[in-house]
Amino acid sequence: MDGQIEAMLDDLRARKETPVKITAINKLQMSVISKRLAVPILRKDTAQGYLVNDSCTQCGICAKVCPADNITVTDKVRFSDRCEVCYACLHNCPQNAIHLRKEASPVRFRNEHISLKDIIEANE
Repeated sequence: MDGQIEAMLDDLRARKETPVKITAINKLQMSVISKRLAVPILRKDTAQGYLVNDSCTQCGICAKVCPADNITVTDKVRFSDRCEVCYACLHNCPQNAIHLRKEASPVRFRNEHISLKDIIEANE
């Protein structure tokens, strides 16, 4: 297994691209996935399901980590209609001020190998 991981890492470092043959079955599968998952999740009002509580300091981190440029911060945090449901805003808020309406857990995830600076620079 270690050999497979090393081979994958080598491919990533070399930015190796592998062409994928698209078949009729692939197209049908993607259509089903799109109808059942993507369309319901990626609605125009998706981000309107987020709540920002009083601990928000308007620091702007949420706007900087949003890959869809969906967030503006002035006197409060405002979400537009381009949400990609990546939850970068939710997981990177330093005040833990952004929540989902029906959120079951306040736990946040941060990849220890990717810095906040890396995420922000990737969006510039």
